[in-house]
Amino acid sequence: MNDHSKHPTIVRAVATKPPVDTQNGIPQKDAWSLLWKHPFIYVFLTLAAEYAARLRFVTPLMNAIMYPLLWPLSGFDASYTGVPLNREIASLSLFYVLIAWGATVTMSIMGQCMGNSEGYQNKEPRLNKISLRGLPHRLTALHANLLETFPVFVICAVFTYMMEPFNPHLIELLSIHVFAKILLYIPFYAADLDLLRSSSHTLAIGACIRILTIIALSK
Repeated sequence: MNDHSKHPTIVRAVATKPPVDTQNGIPQKDAWSLLWKHPFIYVFLTLAAEYAARLRFVTPLMNAIMYPLLWPLSGFDASYTGVPLNREIASLSLFYVLIAWGATVTMSIMGQCMGNSEGYQNKEPRLNKISLRGLPHRLTALHANLLETFPVFVICAVFTYMMEPFNPHLIELLSIHVFAKILLYIPFYAADLDLLRSSSHTLAIGACIRILTIIALSK
């Protein structure tokens, strides 16, 4: 009798695919490439913010956009005909606050109502966000991102106001940040245009990086 018939044959499987770098069993796709891609993108868009600021067109554009919103807040004062240079930083900050803590709060609540069968639950509001997907998730996430980014803007606005309050170039960079973060980032995020969303966010942060660089290296 053949000895092989007494013992089961053990077949070893040979992997045909290259090993995947994993952490906790999750494939880390393209993780290492971000080490050079992400800094490069930030440098590129920081330079883009700098050169865009030299064109001096975003501040007048922001003033035209902010005026219909700020004029009613002035009590419809007939003497309020536009944003003066010495109030530019405060006006941009007010506009940012109104959008981040006003308009996008409403968008976030709408998203939570859309994504939960029981609607918005004010007793435990953060639990509403756990299972959101798609548009409801994006509406809540864009609100959260604005709140996360706002402190960076505040730091830049405070340093600009303290050290160079009438510097048109720094004010233009602040305007670029607000324009990119409010008027580009929000609709791009809501519409699920992820590359444009990420680019507008990085451009906004790049403008802040440039502001702090100019102030830190000024004599």
